Amino acid sequence: GDDIRVGLIIKKIVEYLPSPLEEGEFDSRYVKGLGFCVSQNHAEFMAKRFNEANIRSASLTAATPGDVRESVRKKLARGELNFVFVVDLYNEGVDIPEVNTILFLRPTESHVVYLQQFGRGLRLSNDDKHLVVLDFIGISRKEFRYDLRLSALLPNKRNDLLKEVEQGFPHLPAGCYINFERTAKERILKNIRQTYRNIDARVDEAFSRWKGSDPPSFHEFIQSSDEDPLELLTRRTWSHWKELSGFQTSPATTDSPALDNIAFARLTLSNSPTYLSLLSEILASQSSLTRRQHETPYAESLYQLLWSKNADILGFSSLAESFQTLRDCPRTRADLLEVIEHTQASANAGNPPQLHFPCPLEMHGTYSRQEIFAAFGKTSFEKQSSNREGVMHLHDVNTSLHLFTFNKSKKFFSETTSYRDYPLSQTLVHWESQSNTSRSSPIGQKYLNQAKTNYTVLLFARIENKIGKLSSPLRYLGPAKLIKATGDKPISMGWELETPMPYDFFIEAKRASGVS
Repeated sequence: GDDIRVGLIIKKIVEYLPSPLEEGEFDSRYVKGLGFCVSQNHAEFMAKRFNEANIRSASLTAATPGDVRESVRKKLARGELNFVFVVDLYNEGVDIPEVNTILFLRPTESHVVYLQQFGRGLRLSNDDKHLVVLDFIGISRKEFRYDLRLSALLPNKRNDLLKEVEQGFPHLPAGCYINFERTAKERILKNIRQTYRNIDARVDEAFSRWKGSDPPSFHEFIQSSDEDPLELLTRRTWSHWKELSGFQTSPATTDSPALDNIAFARLTLSNSPTYLSLLSEILASQSSLTRRQHETPYAESLYQLLWSKNADILGFSSLAESFQTLRDCPRTRADLLEVIEHTQASANAGNPPQLHFPCPLEMHGTYSRQEIFAAFGKTSFEKQSSNREGVMHLHDVNTSLHLFTFNKSKKFFSETTSYRDYPLSQTLVHWESQSNTSRSSPIGQKYLNQAKTNYTVLLFARIENKIGKLSSPLRYLGPAKLIKATGDKPISMGWELETPMPYDFFIEAKRASGVS
């Protein structure tokens, strides 16, 4: 059995080499690989069988003398050896940039160790570095976390991992691919589905691994567990999760309107440093709220982010009262501050663009419709805007807001509302007007004569209509000028952004809108 298995491993290595080989040949000039083994006997056996197949190999363990280990490492780097089979070695701390092939020949329960071993082949040695990783462990215990292992290899951890596996990982970086044999793919999909169905068990397991008597902060927990903060907070508040795992928290109050746990989830999607800092300042301050804190242009938008309901429904008479309610509840206050701390770690929106009227929204920040409308005075804590269309005209400041989604899924868009909106570059967006907008109409004329009329157009876009169970916030792309217009009812337009959209967002937008 072992001999047959080794033969299959060698065959797979030859199959996945980047350069074509004659049948039975092995290009020893190219391959410099590491094989992670279970035991000393296993490593010695693998090295022996590879040598018998004319693949120059050696084996090392933690017990191998240091001078021998260093000598073998240098031989591998120089190409005098093709494979080194190791046991509990080279997981981290050893830099061998020449390594271009990794063999996983042992199960690894820790996804952290797995990624450390994976990383042995990711050190660049030249511009045309090519890495082949072959994992021969197709069977694992049912509680093994394939989702953590695979999501760590993807550029965007919010991708639907099940779809990624089923569709062959379309979101991997260019030049990378992952291929599963049929049986292994079926087992992995089953494992991920079982894991995804039981978030309570995942969270409890993550808490049990935490060292220390005090619970982790929300940011520490997300960093150590790789759980999706949005999914976590869509289900329960952070305090509730801690209580389920036996940690003490502040008791909930019943004498004021409760902040919906969905509000905490929405907060994780914010990308505005100033926004988050203001909320943190309001919550952390021990003194009374200042006028600057509750009369800032951001205050109305903050209210929409947190409450998203008219004030009369909640019994608030002012913005200051709504914020004071949050400060008066130790449990809510503590949870919000921890979620803000986590969100601030990745918030990278820039300064507001220069406009001819005040607007506090930060460039490339993410905001809900009502937060956007509040920033322009079209929504207040007393009454939300009823606008559900993709365009809002601000006649008092000669401006229009364009709000659109790149992925026009039939689930959320009908044929009459599915306009052709897509990016052409990081600075150029194709956008269609509403179907009843003609070139001769007042708004059509404002678009076509934008430069003459000093008409301002601000773009807000998102990739998907939904993220999990929540409506996706829109990214503020800023002012744009018209450079091309064709057709009528609708008018097809090309808008040039003053500030390029972030590259990652551009790539996602291209995929979502079907642009090659």
